[in-house]
Amino acid sequence: MTALDILKDSSLAAMRVEGVDDIMDIEVHSTGGSIILAKQVKVRSPEYSWGESALLNVMRRWAALDISKDAEFEFVTDGRLGRSGQKLRVALSAAAEGDLLPLATVLNEPESSPVCRILSRTRIRQEPTGVEAVLLEAEREVRALLPGSRSPIDLQIEAQQVVDQLYRLVSVRAAEGDSANRILTRQEIADVLGGLSRLAIAERWPGELEEIYLQRAATSIDVPYVLPRLLLASPGPFEVNTRGTTELDHLLEGNKHAILVGKTGSGKTTAAQLLRQIAAGMGRTVLIAHAESYVPGRFDALAADALSATVGRTISSVTGRQLLNDPEVILIIDGVSEIPTELRFSLRDDLRSPMATSNGALIVLVGRDVAALDAVVPTSATLARYGLQDIDHEQRHVLVRKYLEKASLSAVIDKQEVGRLAARAEHALGEAAGNPMLFSMVLELIGEGVPFTDRASIYDATVSRLAFRGGAVGIDLATAVLGIVFSELLNEGRRYANPYEWARLVGDSGCRLTEMGIPVELPLINDAAERSGLIIPIGHTQTRAPMHDSYADYLAGKAHARKLAPLPKHVTTNDEQRLLFAAEAGGVTAELALLVAEELPFLTVGLAHWDKRTITSNAPHEVGLLLRLLAPKGAPIGVQLWMDNQRLVACLSTKESGWVEPEEGRKLMRTAPTAVGKPNDGPLAITVRLWRLILRERLRQPHLLGPSRLGSQEDATKALERHLVAEIAAISLLLTQVAPPGSSHLLAASVGPLGREAIVLPQAEGHSDKEWPVIYKQSHEVSVSAASEPPNFDKITFGRSTVDHLLSRSPQESAAARISEAINELTIEHWL
Repeated sequence: MTALDILKDSSLAAMRVEGVDDIMDIEVHSTGGSIILAKQVKVRSPEYSWGESALLNVMRRWAALDISKDAEFEFVTDGRLGRSGQKLRVALSAAAEGDLLPLATVLNEPESSPVCRILSRTRIRQEPTGVEAVLLEAEREVRALLPGSRSPIDLQIEAQQVVDQLYRLVSVRAAEGDSANRILTRQEIADVLGGLSRLAIAERWPGELEEIYLQRAATSIDVPYVLPRLLLASPGPFEVNTRGTTELDHLLEGNKHAILVGKTGSGKTTAAQLLRQIAAGMGRTVLIAHAESYVPGRFDALAADALSATVGRTISSVTGRQLLNDPEVILIIDGVSEIPTELRFSLRDDLRSPMATSNGALIVLVGRDVAALDAVVPTSATLARYGLQDIDHEQRHVLVRKYLEKASLSAVIDKQEVGRLAARAEHALGEAAGNPMLFSMVLELIGEGVPFTDRASIYDATVSRLAFRGGAVGIDLATAVLGIVFSELLNEGRRYANPYEWARLVGDSGCRLTEMGIPVELPLINDAAERSGLIIPIGHTQTRAPMHDSYADYLAGKAHARKLAPLPKHVTTNDEQRLLFAAEAGGVTAELALLVAEELPFLTVGLAHWDKRTITSNAPHEVGLLLRLLAPKGAPIGVQLWMDNQRLVACLSTKESGWVEPEEGRKLMRTAPTAVGKPNDGPLAITVRLWRLILRERLRQPHLLGPSRLGSQEDATKALERHLVAEIAAISLLLTQVAPPGSSHLLAASVGPLGREAIVLPQAEGHSDKEWPVIYKQSHEVSVSAASEPPNFDKITFGRSTVDHLLSRSPQESAAARISEAINELTIEHWL
């Protein structure tokens, strides 16, 4: 890839390479003879990780070289970073954004030291997807560089041959003993493709390419019956008005980079596709890139791939760079929170320059997890935040009506029938009825009389219907193979694979089933996966992925439930849905309960619903162990259990956990916090009930009267500032008092920025008894000022309220309410 970079940039002259065992050193030379970039590429066995000490040894050696004073340095590896290695990577990223303190602390050097300044131009780049993804990206780039018209197959074959020749050329030069012979010039690289004069000229943007794009994007999808609406990011939980919504095209009117968050099935991808189509009709360019296609250090190639997918031909990364420099372009990157952590760190590095300026394309990051999206955004970026509104009662009726029209081939539909069918679907889904994808799936199952009991059975039935419609044979066996494949991919934090890796994973999974005594014919598996539509190619790179990311979670969860794939040793928020599917399909096991309580404590609330295990003599020990993982520091973690009419009753205690006689238990109830389970509740279910008792007690705050009447604008401004400062202190304290061990960062991320930027406005003229109006937004600091008249402000970003309303609760009550809301966001709505 470095060789191709040199080929595309006329300011670069050559590269020097040196390879020894598992190390490759690369220098990039400018036409002026200087070294502008150096790389060291090292492989690492999966069982080993990179620690801070090993990485710093490499970087200090680099900093000691004369060439380091003006050049940048990259350490590239396919290996894992240990905790100390991750800490160093974060410090390097902060230094690149201008904050040298974390790096200076790691180095134990002053911020002004030469080594600190040199290493601020250093980055660690992980490529966890391996060499195959890099080679595929190289082939894509070569296809864009090769001239002449030819069939796609011929072009692909020639690109593969060119990449193979380049790979051999670089490998041979790297092994040369003489340093002079390890130089590879731009002309020599070009000769592999037929010479500099033969290279295709990169298509320019904007120009004719823009016209082709707009024509195709304007009719790219069928407009859905129910249009997604944006949920505006709340400036805080205490504004007078509720969180507002706006039309999707509001994103086209903004001038800020943005994040768009939505649960699985909420319509994120549909919203992005619809926005692209709306924009094209207005002569605007909205590109949709798939985060799955991202290769570290190749952000311009990601933009080019987004354009390629629409215009239907390979576009050079040179054109991708032009797209990123165009302020009229909006680049949506879908699935950002669903790629591995290592790739998100690299993406953050690549986003630093595009998101630090308002002169280029606007970037919109889309995903499930707001904390994961926030972690990708450079600190210097100004950001707008959006969610997707659930479909409401009226919109659900529209979906039912359209379904019935399609099913009956009649435009006259009985309103009562619409109401009955909508009510059945709403009853079946409960709180999930606002999810457009799930509602549509359930609607079709009810309409066809297909039974289901839970979300897993909804997916079971839907997959069977997809297979029947597509003529797929052996779908049960195919889902078993795909379940193993996705469990392996999810263990690496992803739901996709390049075509080469995909074929290998399917083959390995088939062999695993064969060893279990289940014979597998791989051609039939691949045929069933394609005919049913479960697996689709995405982007111009043809990366293999599920038809929707939730199907990967479902298939992996089912594989865990069927014991075809073991549970992962470690899990992150990206694993939540597959664990819930595993519980729905196979129930909660002690192993699953312990894994989730230890590493995803907030998920235990949703998981507990599926814990219907028989209570055994070991229950006190398990409940005590689980409670120890969930309860905040200092809370009682002993439990006294007894059975009362087939219901498990548990009292919190400072004693060792154990069983007590019912009579003794009833005495304990008079003084000890007690939870009463439902019939068939298992150990995790009763543990979660006890945990809720502890949290409610910790969050209970005494009600204090607000300040007396605020006589002047200055009084109102000072009172609000004191309140907000005290609220921050109260939140910080409560976070330590309620968060599960090791999870305060997750809760803090859900709470969001603690401070407020507020502007107190004058009272309406002639109404001195009225409250003081205020506009405000979330911020990391507290800033309260007064204004003589309402300023021009972004009504989306700012909330509107009154000082009196904001002070109607004490700072401690306000803090408890914000943390309660955050916990409900992380668990289940209204849980607390």
